[in-house]
Amino acid sequence: MGTDPYDPFPGTDWDALPVPEERVLQLTAWQVFETEQGVRHLVGYSPPEGIGRVTSAIAAFDRRTMSVTTRSGRVYELIGTPGVNAEADRTWRDWTRVHGVVELSDVTGEYWSEGFG
Repeated sequence: MGTDPYDPFPGTDWDALPVPEERVLQLTAWQVFETEQGVRHLVGYSPPEGIGRVTSAIAAFDRRTMSVTTRSGRVYELIGTPGVNAEADRTWRDWTRVHGVVELSDVTGEYWSEGFG
């Protein structure tokens, strides 16, 4: 984790290590949201760290491996079915507030269906 004393949300993806040091992460209880700007973000819970994560913009999705690559180059492996986690939800609410997101859509269904995952 980074050590920025001005980080408003330590222990979240905003406090993430640089991508070369933490290239692949696993998320459970994950969801995908699209903001009014048409940008999609993955939200989920990182069990090893015990924190919620909000990713940078989604750049690619591989349905075969159930993984998301973000604009930063980090890869997130989606573990299990989509879901809600209190820590991830809190992190997402904080992120949307700080970034002034007014409208969003849950587009998780485009990344998951019973035949996949």
